[in-house]
Amino acid sequence: MIGRIRGIFARSICGCCLMMIAVAMVVPSQGGAWGQTVFLVTGNEYAPFTDETLPEGGLFTKIVRMIYDRNGEAVEFAFRPWKRGYLETLEGRFEATFPYILTDERAEAFYFSAPVLFVLVQLYTKSDSDFFADEYNDLTGRQTCLPNGYANTTRIERLVEQGRLKRVTATSMASCLRRLAQGRVDFVELNNFVAPTVIRETGLVPGVFRVLELTTDKVGHYVLYPKSGPDAGNKRDRFDAALEEVRKTGELDRLIETYLQGLNPNS
Repeated sequence: MIGRIRGIFARSICGCCLMMIAVAMVVPSQGGAWGQTVFLVTGNEYAPFTDETLPEGGLFTKIVRMIYDRNGEAVEFAFRPWKRGYLETLEGRFEATFPYILTDERAEAFYFSAPVLFVLVQLYTKSDSDFFADEYNDLTGRQTCLPNGYANTTRIERLVEQGRLKRVTATSMASCLRRLAQGRVDFVELNNFVAPTVIRETGLVPGVFRVLELTTDKVGHYVLYPKSGPDAGNKRDRFDAALEEVRKTGELDRLIETYLQGLNPNS
């Protein structure tokens, strides 16, 4: 009799375990249900937007957290080398990655959010260089540098594809700027948010670079959701809806102003 009871009890425990395993198998790994944490990935050395040494992971990271908070979703951020984080997002290890500019190649694989921030992209050269450019055709035959995992703006990318501009790569934007200071490349693209910080990171004296007198590009920065991810389009739409809300209420502008003042209290 005791053995029979033990057998029934053991079968009941086994049945419960199987049910728990079955439930665990259907819980999505990328969040969005039953209060699960959402995992996103970004990269370092893109101050003030993203870097794990910055307060709250950077300005862009803080904005993304505000958006997810608005939607009642817990979120955690991982910091990876840019190319690795991009590929791991495509592989489904993260729900989304950020911040990125729009390119045709990326648009094939990802749903882009609405633009979170716009930046002004300018071309920097050495202050003592005899290189001047009034139009983009003047860049023909020149050489630029781009960090791994980054993308150039459309007009620069077109010149590279046409073979009119040579591009070398480096591990970071600071490395590209050091090459520029050494005269190994002719110019580097930088946006107005990132330029002051990354130029300081080179350790070079102020004034070593100047901006070329070209029409500059205003470029959006986005959150990318892989099209292969579960319910990715709807997740992007929920992000966009919350982004529009905080933009309309002025919360986004206030966050940006407060964050940048905290980084530069004397400015």
